[in-house]
Amino acid sequence: EGKMVHTGDLLFTIKSDAPENQLRESQIVYDDAARNTNPSAPQLSQIHIQISYAKEKVDFDKKNLDRYKTLRVTNAVSEMDLEEKEISYKNSLSNLKALERSYKQTADELRLNARKSKSQVMDQLINKGYFSIKADKDGTVLNVFKKKGELVKTGDRIAQIASGETY
Repeated sequence: EGKMVHTGDLLFTIKSDAPENQLRESQIVYDDAARNTNPSAPQLSQIHIQISYAKEKVDFDKKNLDRYKTLRVTNAVSEMDLEEKEISYKNSLSNLKALERSYKQTADELRLNARKSKSQVMDQLINKGYFSIKADKDGTVLNVFKKKGELVKTGDRIAQIASGETY
């Protein structure tokens, strides 16, 4: 009481472990989500390895198909054998494209999760701020209605500033 305060000065801090714990937990979730967006993260890395193998399979099947086309001209292989190689090549190509789509979709989902997690961290920072009461104008503290350790509920008067404003 009787203390001069300026706009933005911290007047009171309402003690509560909940906002700090929620902030800490949301930060952990965000850190994990952010790590998962890295191409070397396990989920993306696994798909990338599968894509590498699929590319090798496409190359192998393409070479085989080309060989069989050459052999078919001389009737060294049957039409059916050539068709099997064409189907094998098309399947390999289709599998590769599916894996590439899967990689993109997974990467997009992981980035979205990271953005959502970051938003939750920001929300928790805002919530944490609700437990700090600051002066919204210059003045002198006339009365303090709550003492340290007292329970404070929404709507309780905590202090009165010289301008007549009650916090």
